[in-house]
Amino acid sequence: MRDFLYTYSWGFWLLLHICLSWYYAPHVSDDAFIFFRYAENWSDGLGPVWNQGERVEGYSSPLWLLILALGHQVGLPVPSSAKILGIGFGFAVVLLVGRLVKHVGCQEHRGWLMCGASLTAGLHYWSPTGLETSMYAFLWCASLLALVENRWTWAVALLGVARPEGPFVLFFWFLADAVASNRIQWKRYVLVLLPTFCWLLFRWFYYGEVLPNTYYAKVGGDPWVRFTVGFQYIFWPFVCWLLIAALAIVERSKISSVLLLFIGLQLFVVSFGGGDWMTNGRMLIAILLPLWAWVRITPWQASTSVVLLFCLTKFWVPWGAVSALANGNQLRTLAFQEGQLYKASKVVSKAIRKNLPPNSTIALNHAGFLPYLLPDYRFIDLTGLNDKHIAHEVSGGLHQKYDSKYVLSREPDLIVFNSHTKPSARMRTHYLDYWEGETNLARQSLFLQNYARVAKSWERQRHGGDSAYIILYIRKRIGFSQ
Repeated sequence: MRDFLYTYSWGFWLLLHICLSWYYAPHVSDDAFIFFRYAENWSDGLGPVWNQGERVEGYSSPLWLLILALGHQVGLPVPSSAKILGIGFGFAVVLLVGRLVKHVGCQEHRGWLMCGASLTAGLHYWSPTGLETSMYAFLWCASLLALVENRWTWAVALLGVARPEGPFVLFFWFLADAVASNRIQWKRYVLVLLPTFCWLLFRWFYYGEVLPNTYYAKVGGDPWVRFTVGFQYIFWPFVCWLLIAALAIVERSKISSVLLLFIGLQLFVVSFGGGDWMTNGRMLIAILLPLWAWVRITPWQASTSVVLLFCLTKFWVPWGAVSALANGNQLRTLAFQEGQLYKASKVVSKAIRKNLPPNSTIALNHAGFLPYLLPDYRFIDLTGLNDKHIAHEVSGGLHQKYDSKYVLSREPDLIVFNSHTKPSARMRTHYLDYWEGETNLARQSLFLQNYARVAKSWERQRHGGDSAYIILYIRKRIGFSQ
């Protein structure tokens, strides 16, 4: 009977994971399309650039970009291949959680614990979007296993080029490995550092930077405020970590202590970076999944596990998603991080192409969908992710940086605005209430003098259901037909 339940739990986990992957598969992300534009430019011989001739590292994972570019080089469509790879990595990372359970948890309940891990909403929500999230979680969990099994693995080496914080995470891995093996293994560390060293060298010569442009665009402002916001973001995983650390102390488990050291340092990295503004714990997936390995389904540890389960299930798939899945439905666009922005962007891109010739310059806030749909146009990223001047020269954190005078000095042919308020024929610019950078730009005298609003606006539904509007302002010397 026990063997039957053990086998049944594995079959149930597999079915659950497949169903949830199918449910979340339609999800796309604006940030992922920044990757796609870079990847196709690189594959087409223009280099890893956002605009031809502008060397800016505006993406968050060199490894993910390389994989997508190589796929496009052999003829694979970038959005589709990114979605399939993301779902595949999501499946693989739960398998790694099962292997971790073998070392630190209850082997006989491994299948059920993998069911719990697979119910983590962020894993399925973010895996198909085209971002590096599930790939990073896979490499990170594989690096945890390398600590347990005291061996070198290619996953550890790739971890350094999987995210901007990768080199720092590698240093923490070296620290945990030294504790686990009671010695510093220099030869191993040199091999592990090789991909990271090669990338840093390439970055210095190609982009002229030590750190990626995304670092300068995101990290700024008051460090204490950033850390405080970041700690609020990691609070529940931190509670889980404390519970498991207490359990490791009671059991005097060196394996658990080493793994928890590495996990705790990763929590610090996320907190120091200010967390993340996106839903479903995107930056926490790599941390949340391995924590399931410590859930103990034994009577004397039941009280600890109940509290641990409570913390972990705060990130579970909403039951509304489960009921929708039971009815054969997939994730609605209103539940996407950017809602219907991609759908609206496809319509807007056709209107732009009809009125503006290729190589025209367009300034905008959302730097993913439209730039990808218009690959032969040049863009100015108002937030600075893909713009060195705004990222380096303007103070503040992510979405706090903007330089309206600089943008206007580049004389864009078109500026894309967003608004929560539906514009009317009598309104000028005071309805631009979407983002302070757009609002500030619309108030500049040079903007009011040189730009006119296109009569048509495009409505879209945001995440959760409220409306937003895409509004275009064209240079007055250029006509725009509807």
